[in-house]
Amino acid sequence: MKVLFFGSSEFSVPFLEELINTGHDIIIVFTGFDKERGRGKIISPNPVKSFASGKKLYVSEIEDFTDSFYEKMVHSGFDYIISVSFGRIFPEKFIELAGGKTINVHPSILPAYRGPSPIISALLNGEALTGITLIKIEKKIDSGDIYMQTHLAIAAKDNRETLEEKLSLVGKKMLVLLLELLKNENTAAYPQPENGISYTGFFTAKDTVIDWKKSQAHIINHIRAFGFSPGSKTNYRGKIIKVLSAKPVKDPYNGTKNNFQNGQVVRADRQGLIVKCGEPGKNDSSSISNFISLQKLKPQDKNSMDYVDFLNGYRVKPGDFFE
Repeated sequence: MKVLFFGSSEFSVPFLEELINTGHDIIIVFTGFDKERGRGKIISPNPVKSFASGKKLYVSEIEDFTDSFYEKMVHSGFDYIISVSFGRIFPEKFIELAGGKTINVHPSILPAYRGPSPIISALLNGEALTGITLIKIEKKIDSGDIYMQTHLAIAAKDNRETLEEKLSLVGKKMLVLLLELLKNENTAAYPQPENGISYTGFFTAKDTVIDWKKSQAHIINHIRAFGFSPGSKTNYRGKIIKVLSAKPVKDPYNGTKNNFQNGQVVRADRQGLIVKCGEPGKNDSSSISNFISLQKLKPQDKNSMDYVDFLNGYRVKPGDFFE
Protein backbone atom coordinates (compact mmCIF):
# COMPACT_ATOMS: atom_id res chain seq x y z
CA MET A 1 0.00 0.00 0.00
CA LYS A 2 0.97 3.64 -0.48
CA VAL A 3 1.48 5.10 2.99
CA LEU A 4 1.92 8.54 4.52
CA PHE A 5 3.79 7.96 7.78
CA PHE A 6 3.67 10.35 10.76
CA GLY A 7 6.11 9.79 13.64
CA SER A 8 8.79 11.46 15.74
CA SER A 9 10.08 9.24 18.54
CA GLU A 10 12.26 6.16 18.91
CA PHE A 11 9.07 4.14 19.38
CA SER A 12 7.97 5.07 15.85
CA VAL A 13 11.06 3.65 14.12
CA PRO A 14 10.37 -0.14 14.31
CA PHE A 15 6.93 0.43 12.77
CA LEU A 16 8.37 2.40 9.87
CA GLU A 17 11.06 -0.23 9.38
CA GLU A 18 8.49 -3.04 9.35
CA LEU A 19 6.42 -1.25 6.72
CA ILE A 20 9.49 -0.94 4.51
CA ASN A 21 10.53 -4.57 5.07
CA THR A 22 7.06 -5.83 4.12
CA GLY A 23 7.03 -3.98 0.82
CA HIS A 24 4.79 -1.01 1.53
CA ASP A 25 5.45 2.19 -0.39
CA ILE A 26 6.27 5.00 2.04
CA ILE A 27 5.42 8.07 -0.03
CA ILE A 28 6.25 10.72 2.59
CA VAL A 29 7.50 10.58 6.17
CA PHE A 30 6.14 13.55 8.12
CA THR A 31 8.00 14.43 11.31
CA GLY A 32 9.14 17.33 13.50
CA PHE A 33 11.96 19.76 12.85
CA ASP A 34 15.51 19.31 14.12
CA LYS A 35 16.02 20.69 17.62
CA GLU A 36 18.51 20.85 20.47
CA ARG A 37 19.22 17.44 21.95
CA GLY A 38 21.49 15.94 24.59
CA ARG A 39 23.82 17.58 27.12
CA GLY A 40 25.59 19.58 24.41
CA LYS A 41 22.31 21.08 23.13
CA ILE A 42 23.37 20.23 19.59
CA ILE A 43 20.78 20.77 16.85
CA SER A 44 20.02 17.30 15.51
CA PRO A 45 17.19 15.29 13.90
CA ASN A 46 14.76 13.08 15.77
CA PRO A 47 15.03 9.27 15.47
CA VAL A 48 12.41 9.04 12.71
CA LYS A 49 14.12 11.59 10.47
CA SER A 50 17.50 9.95 11.05
CA PHE A 51 16.16 6.51 10.13
CA ALA A 52 14.07 7.68 7.18
CA SER A 53 16.94 9.73 5.73
CA GLY A 54 19.21 6.70 6.00
CA LYS A 55 16.67 4.73 3.95
CA LYS A 56 16.50 7.51 1.34
CA LEU A 57 12.82 8.17 2.07
CA TYR A 58 11.23 11.52 1.33
CA VAL A 59 11.03 13.36 4.67
CA SER A 60 8.89 16.43 5.25
CA GLU A 61 9.33 18.33 8.51
CA ILE A 62 6.23 20.11 9.74
CA GLU A 63 5.32 22.26 12.70
CA ASP A 64 1.79 23.24 11.69
CA PHE A 65 -0.79 21.93 9.26
CA THR A 66 -0.39 24.59 6.57
CA ASP A 67 -1.88 24.89 3.09
CA SER A 68 1.34 23.51 1.61
CA PHE A 69 1.08 20.49 3.88
CA TYR A 70 -2.50 19.79 2.76
CA GLU A 71 -1.45 20.15 -0.87
CA LYS A 72 1.24 17.48 -0.37
CA MET A 73 -1.21 15.27 1.44
CA VAL A 74 -4.00 15.47 -1.15
CA HIS A 75 -1.73 14.98 -4.16
CA SER A 76 0.30 12.13 -2.69
CA GLY A 77 -2.04 9.38 -3.82
CA PHE A 78 -1.97 7.66 -0.41
CA ASP A 79 -3.93 4.53 0.41
CA TYR A 80 -3.56 4.94 4.19
CA ILE A 81 -2.18 7.41 6.71
CA ILE A 82 -0.34 5.86 9.65
CA SER A 83 0.59 7.73 12.83
CA VAL A 84 2.91 6.29 15.49
CA SER A 85 3.96 8.58 18.34
CA PHE A 86 3.76 11.71 16.20
CA GLY A 87 3.15 14.04 19.13
CA ARG A 88 0.58 16.36 17.57
CA ILE A 89 -3.21 16.51 17.47
CA PHE A 90 -4.61 16.24 13.95
CA PRO A 91 -7.05 19.03 13.05
CA GLU A 92 -10.53 18.54 11.64
CA LYS A 93 -9.49 19.48 8.09
CA PHE A 94 -6.85 16.75 8.12
CA ILE A 95 -9.39 14.15 9.24
CA GLU A 96 -11.85 15.22 6.54
CA LEU A 97 -9.22 15.04 3.77
CA ALA A 98 -8.00 11.66 5.03
CA GLY A 99 -11.43 10.24 4.29
CA GLY A 100 -11.34 7.64 7.07
CA LYS A 101 -8.16 6.03 5.71
CA THR A 102 -6.19 6.51 8.92
CA ILE A 103 -4.49 4.27 11.48
CA ASN A 104 -3.11 5.46 14.79
CA VAL A 105 -0.92 3.08 16.83
CA HIS A 106 -1.51 3.67 20.54
CA PRO A 107 0.37 1.72 23.26
CA SER A 108 -2.42 1.12 25.76
CA ILE A 109 -5.66 -0.81 26.13
CA LEU A 110 -7.95 1.98 24.99
CA PRO A 111 -10.01 3.71 26.21
CA ALA A 112 -7.61 3.64 29.19
CA TYR A 113 -4.52 5.87 29.07
CA ARG A 114 -5.44 8.10 26.16
CA GLY A 115 -2.96 10.89 25.51
CA PRO A 116 0.78 11.42 25.08
CA SER A 117 2.36 9.23 27.79
CA PRO A 118 0.59 5.86 28.15
CA ILE A 119 3.73 3.76 28.70
CA ILE A 120 5.25 5.98 31.38
CA SER A 121 1.87 6.41 33.08
CA ALA A 122 1.14 2.68 33.17
CA LEU A 123 4.51 1.99 34.80
CA LEU A 124 4.11 4.85 37.28
CA ASN A 125 0.77 3.41 38.35
CA GLY A 126 2.21 -0.08 38.77
CA GLU A 127 -0.04 -1.64 36.14
CA ALA A 128 0.41 -5.35 35.44
CA LEU A 129 -1.24 -5.20 32.02
CA THR A 130 -1.04 -2.93 28.99
CA GLY A 131 -1.42 -3.40 25.25
CA ILE A 132 -1.51 -2.02 21.73
CA THR A 133 -4.62 -0.57 20.11
CA LEU A 134 -4.89 0.33 16.42
CA ILE A 135 -7.55 2.98 15.91
CA LYS A 136 -8.88 5.49 13.43
CA ILE A 137 -7.71 9.08 13.88
CA GLU A 138 -10.39 11.44 15.20
CA LYS A 139 -10.31 15.05 16.37
CA LYS A 140 -10.83 14.06 20.00
CA ILE A 141 -7.56 12.57 21.17
CA ASP A 142 -7.28 8.77 20.89
CA SER A 143 -11.05 8.35 20.68
CA GLY A 144 -11.30 6.71 17.26
CA ASP A 145 -12.93 3.40 16.44
CA ILE A 146 -10.81 0.32 17.12
CA TYR A 147 -9.46 -1.86 14.31
CA MET A 148 -7.43 -4.21 16.52
CA GLN A 149 -6.38 -4.55 20.13
CA THR A 150 -4.12 -6.91 22.04
CA HIS A 151 -3.08 -7.18 25.68
CA LEU A 152 0.47 -7.54 27.00
CA ALA A 153 1.68 -8.34 30.51
CA ILE A 154 4.04 -5.90 32.22
CA ALA A 155 6.85 -7.73 34.01
CA ALA A 156 8.09 -6.50 37.39
CA LYS A 157 11.50 -5.82 35.85
CA ASP A 158 10.16 -3.87 32.88
CA ASN A 159 11.11 -0.23 32.54
CA ARG A 160 10.21 2.30 29.87
CA GLU A 161 12.75 1.00 27.37
CA THR A 162 11.99 -2.71 27.74
CA LEU A 163 8.23 -2.17 27.67
CA GLU A 164 8.49 0.04 24.58
CA GLU A 165 10.48 -2.71 22.86
CA LYS A 166 7.92 -5.40 23.77
CA LEU A 167 5.03 -3.24 22.58
CA SER A 168 6.73 -2.34 19.31
CA LEU A 169 7.50 -6.00 18.55
CA VAL A 170 3.83 -6.88 18.95
CA GLY A 171 2.45 -3.68 17.45
CA LYS A 172 4.41 -3.67 14.20
CA LYS A 173 3.15 -7.17 13.34
CA MET A 174 -0.41 -6.07 14.11
CA LEU A 175 -0.02 -3.05 11.85
CA VAL A 176 1.15 -5.09 8.88
CA LEU A 177 -1.65 -7.61 9.42
CA LEU A 178 -4.22 -4.82 9.59
CA LEU A 179 -3.02 -3.32 6.31
CA GLU A 180 -3.39 -6.72 4.66
CA LEU A 181 -6.93 -7.08 6.00
CA LEU A 182 -7.85 -3.57 4.88
CA LYS A 183 -6.42 -4.23 1.42
CA ASN A 184 -8.72 -7.25 1.12
CA GLU A 185 -11.64 -5.39 2.75
CA ASN A 186 -11.70 -8.07 5.41
CA THR A 187 -12.05 -6.04 8.61
CA ALA A 188 -14.09 -3.24 10.18
CA ALA A 189 -13.53 -0.89 13.10
CA TYR A 190 -15.80 -0.76 16.14
CA PRO A 191 -16.42 2.02 18.73
CA GLN A 192 -14.39 2.24 21.91
CA PRO A 193 -16.16 1.37 25.17
CA GLU A 194 -17.71 4.31 26.96
CA ASN A 195 -16.53 3.06 30.36
CA GLY A 196 -12.94 3.04 31.60
CA ILE A 197 -11.80 6.22 29.85
CA SER A 198 -8.67 7.80 31.33
CA TYR A 199 -6.12 10.33 30.11
CA THR A 200 -2.39 10.90 30.42
CA GLY A 201 -0.50 14.19 30.21
CA PHE A 202 2.96 15.50 29.50
CA PHE A 203 5.77 15.11 32.02
CA THR A 204 8.31 17.81 32.86
CA ALA A 205 11.81 17.67 34.33
CA LYS A 206 10.27 18.29 37.75
CA ASP A 207 8.24 15.09 37.46
CA THR A 208 11.41 13.01 37.05
CA VAL A 209 12.78 13.97 40.50
CA ILE A 210 12.55 11.21 43.13
CA ASP A 211 10.54 12.13 46.22
CA TRP A 212 12.11 10.10 49.02
CA LYS A 213 9.04 10.68 51.20
CA LYS A 214 7.09 8.40 48.85
CA SER A 215 6.74 4.68 49.45
CA GLN A 216 9.07 1.95 48.28
CA ALA A 217 6.62 0.78 45.58
CA HIS A 218 6.05 4.34 44.35
CA ILE A 219 9.78 5.03 43.95
CA ILE A 220 10.46 1.67 42.26
CA ASN A 221 7.67 2.42 39.78
CA HIS A 222 9.04 5.93 39.26
CA ILE A 223 12.47 4.55 38.38
CA ARG A 224 10.93 1.98 36.00
CA ALA A 225 8.71 4.58 34.34
CA PHE A 226 11.43 7.09 33.49
CA GLY A 227 13.93 4.37 32.60
CA PHE A 228 17.35 5.26 31.26
CA SER A 229 16.00 8.37 29.53
CA PRO A 230 15.06 10.81 30.88
CA GLY A 231 15.82 8.86 34.07
CA SER A 232 14.69 9.28 37.67
CA LYS A 233 16.80 12.00 39.25
CA THR A 234 18.08 12.71 42.72
CA ASN A 235 20.81 14.93 44.18
CA TYR A 236 23.94 13.71 45.94
CA ARG A 237 26.57 16.14 47.19
CA GLY A 238 25.38 18.79 44.79
CA LYS A 239 25.46 16.52 41.75
CA ILE A 240 22.45 15.22 39.79
CA ILE A 241 22.33 11.43 39.87
CA LYS A 242 20.04 9.32 37.70
CA VAL A 243 18.86 6.14 39.40
CA LEU A 244 18.47 3.70 36.50
CA SER A 245 17.41 0.62 38.44
CA ALA A 246 16.56 -0.36 42.00
CA LYS A 247 14.87 -3.16 43.89
CA PRO A 248 12.74 -3.45 47.02
CA VAL A 249 14.42 -4.81 50.16
CA LYS A 250 13.34 -5.59 53.68
CA ASP A 251 14.52 -3.54 56.63
CA PRO A 252 18.25 -4.44 56.85
CA TYR A 253 18.18 -3.91 60.62
CA ASN A 254 14.83 -5.57 61.41
CA GLY A 255 13.54 -2.44 63.11
CA THR A 256 16.43 -2.15 65.58
CA LYS A 257 17.52 1.17 64.06
CA ASN A 258 14.60 3.47 63.40
CA ASN A 259 16.14 6.95 63.44
CA PHE A 260 16.95 7.14 59.72
CA GLN A 261 15.39 9.91 57.66
CA ASN A 262 13.89 9.70 54.18
CA GLY A 263 16.61 9.78 51.54
CA GLN A 264 19.31 8.76 54.01
CA VAL A 265 21.80 6.00 53.21
CA VAL A 266 21.44 3.19 55.77
CA ARG A 267 23.88 0.75 54.21
CA ALA A 268 26.79 1.29 51.80
CA ASP A 269 28.86 -1.83 51.15
CA ARG A 270 29.03 -4.74 48.74
CA GLN A 271 25.79 -6.06 50.21
CA GLY A 272 23.93 -3.04 48.94
CA LEU A 273 23.40 0.71 48.66
CA ILE A 274 20.23 0.94 50.71
CA VAL A 275 18.25 4.14 51.21
CA LYS A 276 15.38 4.94 53.57
CA CYS A 277 12.10 6.00 51.92
CA GLY A 278 8.54 6.72 53.04
CA GLU A 279 6.04 4.42 54.68
CA PRO A 280 3.64 2.44 52.48
CA GLY A 281 0.23 4.01 51.98
CA LYS A 282 -3.05 2.38 52.95
CA ASN A 283 -3.56 0.95 49.47
CA ASP A 284 0.11 0.20 48.86
CA SER A 285 0.16 -3.57 49.24
CA SER A 286 3.24 -4.03 47.03
CA SER A 287 5.68 -2.29 49.40
CA ILE A 288 7.49 -4.75 51.67
CA SER A 289 9.27 -2.10 53.77
CA ASN A 290 10.39 1.52 53.63
CA PHE A 291 13.85 0.76 52.27
CA ILE A 292 15.11 0.59 48.68
CA SER A 293 18.31 -0.86 47.22
CA LEU A 294 19.83 1.21 44.41
CA GLN A 295 21.34 -1.01 41.71
CA LYS A 296 22.49 1.11 38.78
CA LEU A 297 23.21 4.83 38.76
CA LYS A 298 24.41 7.49 36.33
CA PRO A 299 26.17 10.45 37.92
CA GLN A 300 26.04 13.81 36.19
CA ASP A 301 28.41 13.88 33.16
CA LYS A 302 29.51 10.29 33.83
CA ASN A 303 28.74 6.88 32.37
CA SER A 304 26.25 4.59 34.10
CA MET A 305 27.68 2.28 36.74
CA ASP A 306 26.60 -0.37 39.22
CA TYR A 307 26.22 0.56 42.87
CA VAL A 308 29.60 -0.94 43.89
CA ASP A 309 31.46 1.34 41.47
CA PHE A 310 29.36 4.26 42.67
CA LEU A 311 30.24 3.48 46.30
CA ASN A 312 33.93 3.27 45.49
CA GLY A 313 34.00 6.36 43.30
CA TYR A 314 32.02 8.61 45.64
CA ARG A 315 33.03 7.16 49.01
CA VAL A 316 29.40 6.82 50.07
CA LYS A 317 28.82 6.02 53.73
CA PRO A 318 25.82 5.39 56.00
CA GLY A 319 24.28 8.66 57.11
CA ASP A 320 24.78 10.38 53.75
CA PHE A 321 21.71 11.80 52.00
CA PHE A 322 20.13 11.63 48.57
CA GLU A 323 18.02 14.76 48.28
